[in-house]
Amino acid sequence: MANFMTVCKKELADQLGSKRYLMLFALIVCLAVLSAYQGVAAIKNSGSTASFVTIFSGSMGGFSFINLMVYFGPIIGLALGFDAINKERSTGTLSVLLSQPIFRDSILNGKFLAGVTALALLASSTIGIMMGIAIPLLGFGPAAADITRIVVFALFTILYLSFWLALSLLFSTVIKRTTSSVLASIATWLVCAFIIAIVASLVANAASPVS
Repeated sequence: MANFMTVCKKELADQLGSKRYLMLFALIVCLAVLSAYQGVAAIKNSGSTASFVTIFSGSMGGFSFINLMVYFGPIIGLALGFDAINKERSTGTLSVLLSQPIFRDSILNGKFLAGVTALALLASSTIGIMMGIAIPLLGFGPAAADITRIVVFALFTILYLSFWLALSLLFSTVIKRTTSSVLASIATWLVCAFIIAIVASLVANAASPVS
């Protein structure tokens, strides 16, 4: 357990201090601020019928925080883990790490937990920033039911991002070259985000066409 936490703390420090994470964090915050303004506009346009959580789903031109997480969130999870193992293998630090009294699963679990923690910090901070922007603009805050829905939404967002982080760790473990793991990760994201949706739409239209 001690070795597991040591790996986790080291990886978390590397993640939070990396330029890759800081750039992704800054980009997500900028896009989230834009989606927050659009959500506020959607609430104001709909009148009293919209709840506070509309700031996450309200959009103009199809852009909202939910769409941002659905399509851009996987890239964040993949970016944090695509070179977690094969990079250390290519630089020779993995063999040095495994020469220490530490289990292999402790390395993988420590890296995964560190990535999940970094993703949770990113998601929760972004949601908090959006709420901080929306409350002064709207003049009211979330109700008790809205707070519960926001917490559940945040948890599912972290779970969704963690799935893609785990997938990138899998590719980084089974594929030796970093470039190949990047290509495999991006190809999987493209298939899940676009190709499956297109195929499902074609099958649905063929099975039950809408006149």
